[in-house]
Amino acid sequence: MHYHPIPGIASGVIPQSPVHGNADLRDPSPHEDDPSDPLPHPSAVDPAPVSPKPPATGKRPLMDRFGGRFLPISIILHLVFGLIATWFVVQRLEPKRKVTFQAGKPGRSQAARTMEYKVQATKKRNSLSAPAPTKRITTNAISARVSIPQMEMSMNSSVTPCRMQGLGGAAGFSPGTLGSLGGGTGGAGGGAVPFFGLREAATGLVGEFYDLKQTKDLKPTDMAVTEEEKTTNMPVKGWSGAPESLKYRETLKHFVSSSWNAAALEKFYKAPNKLTTTQIFIPHTLAAEAPKAFGVDQNVSPRRWVVHYSGEVIPPKSGRFRFVGIGDDVLMVRINGRNVLDANWNGVRVLPELGTEEPGTDHLRGGVWFELHAGERVKMDALIGENPGGHCMAVLFIDEQAAKNPPGDYALFLLKDLPVADVLHGKKFANYTGKKLVFASPDSRSFFNHPLPGGPR
Repeated sequence: MHYHPIPGIASGVIPQSPVHGNADLRDPSPHEDDPSDPLPHPSAVDPAPVSPKPPATGKRPLMDRFGGRFLPISIILHLVFGLIATWFVVQRLEPKRKVTFQAGKPGRSQAARTMEYKVQATKKRNSLSAPAPTKRITTNAISARVSIPQMEMSMNSSVTPCRMQGLGGAAGFSPGTLGSLGGGTGGAGGGAVPFFGLREAATGLVGEFYDLKQTKDLKPTDMAVTEEEKTTNMPVKGWSGAPESLKYRETLKHFVSSSWNAAALEKFYKAPNKLTTTQIFIPHTLAAEAPKAFGVDQNVSPRRWVVHYSGEVIPPKSGRFRFVGIGDDVLMVRINGRNVLDANWNGVRVLPELGTEEPGTDHLRGGVWFELHAGERVKMDALIGENPGGHCMAVLFIDEQAAKNPPGDYALFLLKDLPVADVLHGKKFANYTGKKLVFASPDSRSFFNHPLPGGPR
């Protein structure tokens, strides 16, 4: 049978007839053919395949209900879940790492640190607090014995161990707290005074230290230390007759017999520092303290040295006077160019006629009388020294003829009314009763600008 194509069929589109009125819109049954229609029903022709729509079930998919908002919510939930899972794995499942510590250096215990802090705090508090006043013991009896406990001594090569303190009382002597400058304070009754003098002081006798064992070039002389003396600072057996001691005495005699001219000593080693003193009052003490006071103890052994003091003094009154003293080993005095005292120890005396032993005293020697006028400048020289080593001493008193003092009752010669020591190692100095006579002293720095006054009358 031959079919003629109907327009629209070939393309699979069936044209719709307009609907009028209440026409029935239901599709005719595929099995009901119109007998009047000569052509077969379009359903008989195979049309192009058309995808059937899913049957309506009455429920919309989840994606349709939430639309495009579901995707970001899902991503966020996955991320949160992933973070929680990661934390759980790290905290619960990862094996814990072993931690080892290396022990440090052992430290001090808490108790030790506490004790150290207390000690430091105490030291600081003591350094800031005022020193306790020195207790003084006085007695009216000259012969009274006073027992003083042993004092602790701290020896230091950089300090001068000679201190004077407490005039008139039985104060203790402590060889230990003055610096190499000769300064420092302390002691009962006022400021401390070094035995050998102060550096850069304005008034007093200026002292120069000489070591007769070596030249100014530090070469040994004929008074150098012997091999036996190198083993000790104390005197060796037979020292008084040794060649070195005899030469020492000869050198002293030459010096005092040649107008105390410094040229007689210029070939010997001289300390670069000078000390100025206001008294010659050195109780029994170690001979090593002299080079230490002048700052040359590293280069000078404590034997065969001398100190020459010189300056001007002004007497407080007119009259006839004489010096009385003791030297271990040397104490000699000159006034206005005249030798007036030789109080040297036996074996070292060079002018024996100028030092007669005073009766009733402990080896004090009295010199010759000389006349002075109040207010008049007087040129004065003093020489002290030590020959064999060990200990030294030099104490100078002055006696006024008009006072008619009994033997041993002499005034201490001073150029300034300062506290001085009158005891040593807890014992009262036997030849000192507490009297003193204070002379004035002009500025020692201008001493050589004044003409030499006339000699003693």
